[in-house]
Amino acid sequence: MLMGNITDESGEALIGATVKILQKDQLVKGCLADFDGHYHIALEPGKYDVEVSYTGSATLRISPLIVYLEKPTRRDFQLVMKQLTDCCCYWGFHPPLIDLVPGNTGTVFTASWLRRMY
Repeated sequence: MLMGNITDESGEALIGATVKILQKDQLVKGCLADFDGHYHIALEPGKYDVEVSYTGSATLRISPLIVYLEKPTRRDFQLVMKQLTDCCCYWGFHPPLIDLVPGNTGTVFTASWLRRMY
């Protein structure tokens, strides 16, 4: 078992950060970080390469990472956000996360509401 947390340099959880487990450059398993930036992947004991990425950050690669049989391997990752130099920004508009009824602006669930429900 490999588990841990994924944060940015300020300690903020990176929801949806991608964790890829590789052996000989072949994808073995993968997962996404949850609302708290926590991830866990069931793995057989062995040596793996781990890639962690998030939109807007530099990809981090750890090689090798050893997973032991006796106990879970805990590895936290801190990603560094890149300076965006070429982007298009839309100010003042935040689309709803989920709208259950198309055209219904009264039924919107925000990320903070989903975190409380989780």
